[in-house]
Amino acid sequence: MKSFKPPSLAGPVGFSFASIGFVAAVVVARVFVMLEAQCTLACPVVRVHGFRLHHIFYGLILLLLSVSLLALAEDTRTKWDGALVAGIGVGLVADEVGLLVLGVQYWSPASLIVIGAVGALLMLATVSLMVRQGLDDFRILDKAQVMTGLAILLGMAGFIYFDRPIHTMVAQAAAGAWALSLALMITAGRTHVLRVLRG
Repeated sequence: MKSFKPPSLAGPVGFSFASIGFVAAVVVARVFVMLEAQCTLACPVVRVHGFRLHHIFYGLILLLLSVSLLALAEDTRTKWDGALVAGIGVGLVADEVGLLVLGVQYWSPASLIVIGAVGALLMLATVSLMVRQGLDDFRILDKAQVMTGLAILLGMAGFIYFDRPIHTMVAQAAAGAWALSLALMITAGRTHVLRVLRG
């Protein structure tokens, strides 16, 4: 029987992926909210029994999934994928902590300080690991892994499409992000998944 291993982001590469996911999630969430504020009634708001689903809840779901993946994964590349998803989850959660936990306005300084503090901790941990463990792990990163990560980030950016009543250009950019994400997943993503499955 295997002993339980706590979830790990797998070194400097994993922390780098988590940092990139964090920044991308915060930027996409902030752009989405900024566009939504100017949106017409055609912009959809997801509600369940009258309860609005904020993106903090999607972040918590992604965190649960990534922690499970990081705890169960034995392959370093799988851990790096989990780290990217964890970073996205942390970004979505941190983005709304001010609004939903602290009770301040979404754009208030306190809300932005929370995001900045979490981001700074993540970046400091990444730099610290790079200094202590070196950059050797970055040499085993391959094009398929990087392109798969990019596909995930583009897929997330594509959700801005739901703000489409504002500008046609926004809708086109978001749809383009989804199309590119799909193309990368079909090519590089397939290669990456096959490598992970082979161990």
